[in-house]
Amino acid sequence: MEKYKHFTDESTGINPFTPYHGEKESSQIQQQLNNQQQSFFYQLFYYLHLILLPILIPLKIILFILFLFPYFVFSMITKILPLPNIVKKFVMRYVSVICMKFILFLFFGIFNHSQHLKEFNFNLEGNAINSKNLQKLNDGDLIICNFVSYLEIFYLVFKYSPIFTILQKTNENKIIVKSTNLFGILYHICFGQFSLQNNLQNSENLSEIIKFSKNNKLGPIIVFPEGVTSNNRSILKFQNEIFLNIEQTLQQEKINIHFIGFKYLIKNRMNPALYLNEFFKHFFKILISFELNLNIYHFYLNENDLEILKRNFVTNLIRSVVMPKVMGVVAVERGMGDRELFLKEYEGNK
Repeated sequence: MEKYKHFTDESTGINPFTPYHGEKESSQIQQQLNNQQQSFFYQLFYYLHLILLPILIPLKIILFILFLFPYFVFSMITKILPLPNIVKKFVMRYVSVICMKFILFLFFGIFNHSQHLKEFNFNLEGNAINSKNLQKLNDGDLIICNFVSYLEIFYLVFKYSPIFTILQKTNENKIIVKSTNLFGILYHICFGQFSLQNNLQNSENLSEIIKFSKNNKLGPIIVFPEGVTSNNRSILKFQNEIFLNIEQTLQQEKINIHFIGFKYLIKNRMNPALYLNEFFKHFFKILISFELNLNIYHFYLNENDLEILKRNFVTNLIRSVVMPKVMGVVAVERGMGDRELFLKEYEGNK
């Protein structure tokens, strides 16, 4: 979109905020070849999906609520009952695996779950590594992810049962951080991140969140340093001020650090990234989609990398070189402030 050209990142030529529906097919011949590669059963399921859409849409909504409801109930029960933390953790871990597995299957597994949700393991040199003997994540450990949509949140709960964090800019242009649960992060992604007002009642220190989680056995901590979502083409500028003076805590508490990259594959011009303030329209498109594809890239640090990062917590090289090289995206220097200005202009032009 030419009228939003001034939001384009100068170094890459990529606009991380404008509507993006993937690259167009290079030719009709290429499209025919792609169609020929699809199996008979794939096409059969696809046409059945189109025919049954009027039934599938309400059915998916009902199943989604049914799968999410037990998680909500058990999270309330474990908060109310004076149970030992280890018991609460065990119960919620069990519930998370069951409920989130069904939700992931609902969105990604109608045709072939294993093909649509893929995990890859890499080191910081960008080389693929074996999945055996990888570092185990414990309570209080730090997981740093790029920010794309609400769908990957269900994967993170299924995999780790973590604490989530929210970033928001104050009226004084300071970035504050707040810990939250599954429902808090979902609300923030779908609505809160598009608000121009600071809705966080009070801020926390990331070091305090790490210590609290470790002491109370609450699981690892998910941080989205971009603060807001982008259009699935790039990794936005990290808000590194949230990591200030964190080194001492990382060393004292013996915290592991892990990076995860999410990249959705766009098919039939359906981009699963939620980067505009259009949640209900976006969710409807998710419901009618036949095929969603998410690649999940795990970046593991060896002992030497981990010790260096604990002494000097700098993520620029990982964000700008390692993750783009592996994921097929670019690192841009646009960030939260630029996205806020873009949304003001975009909403005003509707």
